[in-house]
Amino acid sequence: MKLITQSEMACFQRCPREHYYKYTLEKDPEESSEAAEIGTLFHIGAASFWKDGDEVNAKSMIATAQGYDIEPVSYAIDMLEPYMAHYRELQKQWKTLHVEKEIHHDFGNGICFYGIADAIVDTESGIYLMEHKT
Repeated sequence: MKLITQSEMACFQRCPREHYYKYTLEKDPEESSEAAEIGTLFHIGAASFWKDGDEVNAKSMIATAQGYDIEPVSYAIDMLEPYMAHYRELQKQWKTLHVEKEIHHDFGNGICFYGIADAIVDTESGIYLMEHKT
């Protein structure tokens, strides 16, 4: 069965040639960029925030992450602060059901979707999947 991730679909929409090299030929240079590091660090902090609402701990999780230079750490914390301010009251009202939850869906015909939801929350108007792009 062909497994299609959200990242693969986004790659194809952005650039079919990149998709061909990365997913068909499986040639993907694994070079880390500062932007990717910032995104990873932001997600570490956001996951912590949705788990318990502790903003100090969320920033601490970023600050103590191993293997990162101070610049991406500082930038990720700077990004996380307004994010938490935006969701502060909602995080208290909503119930967090899952953080970093793997999702699989079989569409049939050998095609399956796979992704990881940043958070799944239960709100007064229903259950929502939260996905953040940095």
